[in-house]
Amino acid sequence: MTGHNYGSTLVTMNLGMWSALRPDKQAMMLDGAREAQAIMRPNTESVDTLAKAKEMLEPHGMTVNLPDRAPFKKLAQEKVWPQYQKQYGELWDQITADTV
Repeated sequence: MTGHNYGSTLVTMNLGMWSALRPDKQAMMLDGAREAQAIMRPNTESVDTLAKAKEMLEPHGMTVNLPDRAPFKKLAQEKVWPQYQKQYGELWDQITADTV
């Protein structure tokens, strides 16, 4: 329950195979991937809360708690952020605008 993980789902294909598909089949693949994304994101987000985690996991004997994220954030800001700030330069202010 640290709020730092979001699992993405990728649809990939060999470029040669993709290029060999007719345009209508390529469109079908893209449409299907977008449809799956529209279903999976809300499903993932709907269970990513403390209340939902407790509801789903505690009946199975798990203890669910919400950690104090402040120490983790402080350590990341001190040790990790400077490296990314160098890498992303001026863009870094936009990246961190909602997190500082």
